[in-house]
Amino acid sequence: MTSNLYALLVGIDKYPNPNDRLEGCVNDIKAVEEYLEQWLSRDSYQLHIKTLLESEATRDAIIQGFQQHLSQANSNDVVLFYYSGHGSQEKNIPEELWRFEPDRKNETLYCYDSSLPGHWHLADKELAKLIAKVAKKEPHICIILDCCHSGSGTKDPSQDVVERQVSPDKRFRPLNSYIFNMNELEYLCRSRSSHLISTGWEFPQGKHILMAACEDHDTAKELMINGKKHGIFSYCLLEILKQQGKLTYRELWQQTKNGVSRELAKRSRTQFPQLETTPPGNDILLFLDGAIAQRAAYFTVRHDRQLGWVIDGGAIHGVQPPAEQETTVLALFKFNCNVNDLKNPDKSIGEATVREVLPQLSKLDIHFDTKLSTECIYKAIVISLPLPTQGVYIEGDEVGVNLASKAINSATTGKFPSIYIRSVPNRNDAQLYLQCCNQEYLIRLQGESRPLITPIQGFTLDHAKQAIERLEHIARWMTIRDLLSPPASRIQPDDIEMELLFEGENNPRKEKEIRQKYQYKEGKWQPPRCTIKLTNHSQKTLYCTILALTDRFAIVAPFFEAGYVRLEPGQIAWAGNGNYIKFSIEPELRKLGITEAKDVLKLIVSTSEFDARLSTQDALDMGRSSHKLLFKQSTLNRLMNRAQFRLPEIEKEEAYDDWYTKQVVLSIALSS
Repeated sequence: MTSNLYALLVGIDKYPNPNDRLEGCVNDIKAVEEYLEQWLSRDSYQLHIKTLLESEATRDAIIQGFQQHLSQANSNDVVLFYYSGHGSQEKNIPEELWRFEPDRKNETLYCYDSSLPGHWHLADKELAKLIAKVAKKEPHICIILDCCHSGSGTKDPSQDVVERQVSPDKRFRPLNSYIFNMNELEYLCRSRSSHLISTGWEFPQGKHILMAACEDHDTAKELMINGKKHGIFSYCLLEILKQQGKLTYRELWQQTKNGVSRELAKRSRTQFPQLETTPPGNDILLFLDGAIAQRAAYFTVRHDRQLGWVIDGGAIHGVQPPAEQETTVLALFKFNCNVNDLKNPDKSIGEATVREVLPQLSKLDIHFDTKLSTECIYKAIVISLPLPTQGVYIEGDEVGVNLASKAINSATTGKFPSIYIRSVPNRNDAQLYLQCCNQEYLIRLQGESRPLITPIQGFTLDHAKQAIERLEHIARWMTIRDLLSPPASRIQPDDIEMELLFEGENNPRKEKEIRQKYQYKEGKWQPPRCTIKLTNHSQKTLYCTILALTDRFAIVAPFFEAGYVRLEPGQIAWAGNGNYIKFSIEPELRKLGITEAKDVLKLIVSTSEFDARLSTQDALDMGRSSHKLLFKQSTLNRLMNRAQFRLPEIEKEEAYDDWYTKQVVLSIALSS
């Protein structure tokens, strides 16, 4: 069945006030329109574009564009809203809105007529209502904003770099001028910490992807490129789409961020595009397609002017530092290679080794035979890790043991030994046991009798490979669990405070180990649930995330939409937008005699932005053990349906060597 793509494209250069005028926004929108016309698959989609340029792009026209054009989209359709123009703020908002806006300001789109008497900006809460209406039919929604709402509102016409922001509107805006009522606003502003989202734009909980040109405290720039003015964000985004074809949102964001950084570095300027998804994890969807991309795990390699060649994975993501004479070895590939090429060593264009592991990235030494261009990005897979890897003791029937040994020695690309586990001859040197008995592969922890996962039936090479894959999965989980802070970190243990406030308790919990039980309420047993608050007690800006490590060996990062939260000194953030998080054990486990489960909540703090989603992985099938971690309004099982590795791009050039971790172990028990 043919689907539809409904696009609302808005570009404004010639604002009524000459001091507000830009030169690249209409060029951006025309380029987007041309891209959609030329590159959209006509076999799969019907294209419906509504374009508003210059004086057409009034506030009412944009609102009607949502209500009459984009709202036609159904569940199998795609919606794109692309805005290129000024962003701004409204500083004098009605008192009724103060509790929804801690800074008492609206973040806004600066429409063509927003500065005229009797006309207003399009506030973020109004945009949220418009998106929420479109989202009711559950289409795939992509919002792209090439603007900003920070800065002084001044510009120098002689400069070749112009910032897309204007001075805040100081007029008082009455409540009846908004398109929402107070009941709707209560729904749209459920988030307690939405002002901490890195873009500053506060949108509803309906499924959507937001790509923004910059962070909320940054500015979006336009500059002359090939004889035409463009927003640098829009220009890089479209050039990458034209060159690469189908990309996931994360891949597109990574490469756009790289391009923006390179272009602005030539002018000693910076800008950091942002990607946010609701629900978290949808960054693996294909751009404007809604299909989940099946892709291999890989890092990206780029050249940094100060650091040299680097990969976008560091200690936070489990990359191991050099150990004695051994280090991590990577096979390098062209970025446009396909997934199958990554599995074929013959397709590699060379090798690199890890010289130094930093928190968010790692420095590389390129093999002398490998020729790379400093202007290009490459893909890399790990083909060798330094010891120690996790030791596995394999015992049991000879046939099963031999097949498992063969599988472990060819686990990487079918040619190289496993990079996460190694076979050890002494059972005391192993945390993990692989028992090959009675035509079954059983995985156990040292000192425990219960299998960690459902036994794998039958001694075949394929089944042996499945057992090794599960052991590698567990080993990755152990690496993140055991991640410790470096001894020289300037981040102190009390700089970031993590508090868990359980329902029914008056005081927040800060212990390293917490035990909670089910409570009998309202005629049934209820699992414990809590909110999680982070507070920055330091005098520096810090970036934080919380990883949840479950006893099913899942690693998930669902608590912040951008993968992390930026906290200024004294600032507070609520995990999961302040919703209750409940920790539960599956009811059927009582029949199996399992009455307790453990989760690890790992707090990671850094002085530079990072994306801990690179470390996430799915849960393993447990067979005789199962438990889950749920948001009140959306299950974590949906959030865990994502790729096992995320690929962040960290380009800030401040120090990368300060980070800190701490964790809380939660024991959840069924009441007897």
